[in-house]
Amino acid sequence: MFLTSPLPTSIQISYDDPFLFGYDSLAYDLVVGVYSWGLDLKGIKQILENSIRYSAFREDEKAVMMSRFDELFAEFVDRKVAEMQLR
Repeated sequence: MFLTSPLPTSIQISYDDPFLFGYDSLAYDLVVGVYSWGLDLKGIKQILENSIRYSAFREDEKAVMMSRFDELFAEFVDRKVAEMQLR
């Protein structure tokens, strides 16, 4: 798999004609990645970070987005861990 390859890789998921396909988020693409590529949480995070890192935004905008992404991702993980502990 590309994510575990010793070669440098930068896989990302980006919108490709969202209006044509009728969706406005990357959730469907991530689900396909989970099932097709066997992505775990670490792989999903790496792909999402790459999507910011290799976007066409300016570097200062990317820094703000990456910081906000890190906050939201940590909150998501904390929430999921708490939900699992309640079971």
